[in-house]
Amino acid sequence: MGNTFAAKGFSALSMRHVSVSQEPGALVFPPATYTEAEHSQQYRSRWQRSGSDAYDAITESQAGDRWVPGFNVHMQQVTQ
Repeated sequence: MGNTFAAKGFSALSMRHVSVSQEPGALVFPPATYTEAEHSQQYRSRWQRSGSDAYDAITESQAGDRWVPGFNVHMQQVTQ
């Protein structure tokens, strides 16, 4: 059973349990489908280490039979 989350710019994002694989220095998320209205988009992402206190989340979307760059997010631990 999935959970639905509302986010600014998205009407709804349905999340379900997925198997994440591990590669050296990275977590690899399997392809997933995002659907809004009558449009669907296939996407995938990987989180790879960036130093000892950060990750880069790298996304791609499917365009025909190939994967094209989406967006990247750099997440870094900060001390308070």
